[in-house]
Amino acid sequence: MRTQDHISTRSEAVNPHKGGAPERDAWDEDLKDNQEEFSYAKTNLAPQLDLRIPERNIECRDDLSFTGRVFSGKFTVMDNWLPPRLPTQIGQWHREKAMGYDMAGEIMRLREEDEHAAHEAMKFAFESDGWRTGGEGIECGFAEAIAALAIVGMRAIAGGAEMYRPV
Repeated sequence: MRTQDHISTRSEAVNPHKGGAPERDAWDEDLKDNQEEFSYAKTNLAPQLDLRIPERNIECRDDLSFTGRVFSGKFTVMDNWLPPRLPTQIGQWHREKAMGYDMAGEIMRLREEDEHAAHEAMKFAFESDGWRTGGEGIECGFAEAIAALAIVGMRAIAGGAEMYRPV
């Protein structure tokens, strides 16, 4: 569906009486360049949030897309929450939220190789200095997906499964 089927310009979205202020012209030009993104932001067509387990092998925390190595003094250390960020754009939050879900899928792949590393990846991500608590899309998607996994774990424990005990 094209943006113009809903709202033809951002100035109409802000001011339905047209003839908006000159500063709205920049918005209108940006809209013409990003019609698909604007339509996406004004509808309920947010990406479907499903946990997708990546095809690639993830054998350790270094293989996760949201971790990285940073130089600290004379050596490098792992940054446990260094996710890729999208540039500011319309629809960014929903896209980043879907990315957060995908990152939780990476944890599931890592768990197949090393449960302890998967536990540390979740724990250290939430404890990281890089974790943004202001409602960023990636953090919201990752936390929501981990919370959904936790509910499944609680159901399993209620059904008799053993609690995971970190080593």
